[in-house]
Amino acid sequence: MPDALINGYAHHWEDAGSGEPLIMVHGAASSGKTLVPHIPELSKTYRLIIPDLRGMGRSARVDSLPPSAWVDDLKALMAHLGLASAHLLGSSLGARIVLRTALDSPQLARTLILDAAIIANEEAGNRALNERFDVNKVAPDRQEYFRDLHGDDWATVVVNFFKFRNQPELQAYFDLREGSKRIMAPTLIMRGDEHDPTHPLRHSIELRENLADSWLWIRPNAPARLLPSQPAECYAAIRGFLGAVGERQAAAPSAGTAHG
Repeated sequence: MPDALINGYAHHWEDAGSGEPLIMVHGAASSGKTLVPHIPELSKTYRLIIPDLRGMGRSARVDSLPPSAWVDDLKALMAHLGLASAHLLGSSLGARIVLRTALDSPQLARTLILDAAIIANEEAGNRALNERFDVNKVAPDRQEYFRDLHGDDWATVVVNFFKFRNQPELQAYFDLREGSKRIMAPTLIMRGDEHDPTHPLRHSIELRENLADSWLWIRPNAPARLLPSQPAECYAAIRGFLGAVGERQAAAPSAGTAHG
């Protein structure tokens, strides 16, 4: 469980397994703890790196956040770990972060894996998220959930996140409707087919249309986020996708030589 100063702020991350690096980025007002259950299985194949985003989990508390901070931190963490590139997996907000990273720094993203992707802010999803993160309306069981992720100062984390996500500059930075068309990284898009205004199904379909080299898996009768609800199927899909991409990339040089 390493910790280090990244871009001047204390950051915590999990680091387990060996093999090709797979960085997993958590969702809104959450922490890497939600992704830790996937370590036992996925670390058999990959080196898993699971950071807590700035302001959340066991990373530094902040009450202000530049729009690019989470992307900048991901890039700086990779540099700190000596990683020239990695497979980048993002869930919900994490999907927006890895997409923006691949747009700004394409050399860092070997592939992208998106679970319940959000392509841009929309009124219905915005309203639902603001309701969820109104600290005055958090139910007792939800309070315990946040306390488990962040500690006794969970309310500070949620209040700050509420403020961050409502910055117009941050939402503009993570609006990827046009920018995603320029992303060339091979991408696996995963989503369950159940209705969820926070993660509209049409966003996954739109990304499939925008991303030139993408796979779309819509799992029937499942919640929007598949990793928590269908982990075994997700592991198989991730391994199948990364294996196919690896085989294709390995074959590319010999094909070029044959025609060269």
